[in-house]
Amino acid sequence: MTDSSTRVREVLARLAADLPDDDLDPAMLDAIWRTGSRRRWRDRAGVVATLGVIALLVLGAFVPWGVPTAALPATPPGVPLTSYPEHVAMPWRPHATVTPGLTSLVVPGTQEGRVGVYAIGPDGSVSFVSRDDVTAGSPPTVIPGPSLAVSPDGRWLASASTLFDLVRGHRVGITPDRSVEDAEGRGAVPSWSPDSSRVLYPTVPSLAGTEATVVDLAGGVQDVPPAGVGDALLLAGWTDEETVVGLWRRSADEFTVLTWSIGDDHWTTGATVSWPGWEEGPGAAASVSPDGSRLLLLRSVDSIESGTNPGTQAQVFDSSTGALVGFPVGDVPESAVGWEEGSFLSWEGYGCRPAWRGDVPVITDGGVRLANGPAGDELVSISSAFGPDPCPAFAGNELRGEPVPNLGAVWLERLHTWGMPLGVLVLAGLAVWLFGRRQNWREHQKPLPAIFPTFGR
Repeated sequence: MTDSSTRVREVLARLAADLPDDDLDPAMLDAIWRTGSRRRWRDRAGVVATLGVIALLVLGAFVPWGVPTAALPATPPGVPLTSYPEHVAMPWRPHATVTPGLTSLVVPGTQEGRVGVYAIGPDGSVSFVSRDDVTAGSPPTVIPGPSLAVSPDGRWLASASTLFDLVRGHRVGITPDRSVEDAEGRGAVPSWSPDSSRVLYPTVPSLAGTEATVVDLAGGVQDVPPAGVGDALLLAGWTDEETVVGLWRRSADEFTVLTWSIGDDHWTTGATVSWPGWEEGPGAAASVSPDGSRLLLLRSVDSIESGTNPGTQAQVFDSSTGALVGFPVGDVPESAVGWEEGSFLSWEGYGCRPAWRGDVPVITDGGVRLANGPAGDELVSISSAFGPDPCPAFAGNELRGEPVPNLGAVWLERLHTWGMPLGVLVLAGLAVWLFGRRQNWREHQKPLPAIFPTFGR
């Protein structure tokens, strides 16, 4: 029999002794008994809740949440990934490693004062790789998100001056003067071939004498010849395993589509792309869809309001004909018929590299969403714990296949975010409750439970 039930019986016995038999009310005695029973169960529930909170705090402190479920990818090299996480949540203790394994996307960030990248697997598992492991020669403050590129098979990460093997942890240095850093002003980023065998590193022709450098993972480096005089070419990426496409600015608002294949000594001229109303001086970038049928042309727009982020204007063109394809958004029809000359799609933010889902661009500034989708409908939700604008880089610059549901990771993050403050409040409330019960325990000469402090007794 517990102490609480014993005390209730003693109180009832004293009450019965003080009252005549005729004054005893069974209903009153039953109510007193039920009151004591409820108090007993509340006491037990308080102990269980306290132990549960302590267990959660211990788990959050010592269990390495976020460890990848598989150390090595199951897919062979060169085979593109066919899945990506639906949610990217910050784990309680991100797993620090140099071999995160199969990676669907990376997000630049910091952990415990170290700068690096978060590598996220197809199942949403999160690992942290420090800057010293990923790259050599990058600025010591941050690894720019736009200068990161994950190979389509999820095995390699190309940064400004390094190729990093995400499976084995090996690093291959790139000659600094061929780094993408000097070319970032032209919207240039590393770009992987569809079979993950080659990576294109843009350069500044007026400085390096080449348009770009192609690094073959099997060995060898090839210089891409300049497309013309000046630095007017926007490299868009690969149309197949051996062909690179770009947009050459021939006038204020006209571009020529150029292609170059491995082994060629010159570029091949293609269709003409027109974007009327192009102003002088905006930042510009280009990207080609995975099937090579669409070209996305971007330009930056200065913010009208002081202190706010710049914006982006974008148009999509047919890569073979140069015709304006447009975005089927809202009341704008899918065909080019409903588009007026100089029309474009715009959004807040500029600098994050757009991705693709099929032949539709995916915006990554301020969230991951389809360019022709409704606002707020994100393809991949990324926790705000990674920063206000995480600027993710997806494997192959594409969201291929179907998302992997991992809502449990989101709830674990919420538990970590709210569980700690709630745990502190519960413990504080328990301390106040114990202090209030101290006098009661003293009056009955009952020792405090061994799991609680004695508060000076």
